Amino acid sequence: VASVPWRIPRVLHQTWKTIDVPAKFVAELASWRKYHPDWHFEFWDDARNREFMAQHFPQYLYDYDG
Repeated sequence: VASVPWRIPRVLHQTWKTIDVPAKFVAELASWRKYHPDWHFEFWDDARNREFMAQHFPQYLYDYDG
C-alpha cells in the first residue's frame, strides 16, 4: 500500500488530422504547455493513431481503416 494517495497523471493528449496544425490553433496548443509546464504532452495525428492501433489492437485495424 502506497503512502501517497493515487492521482490522475498529468498527461494531456492533443490530436489533429496531421502534424500541420492550422496557424489559428497554434497559440491555443502552446498555451497548454505554457500554463502546465510540469505536465507530459502527447500529440497524435492520424498516422500516429493508426500506428498505435496496429501495434496494440491489430484485430481492430480493418475496422479502424474502414
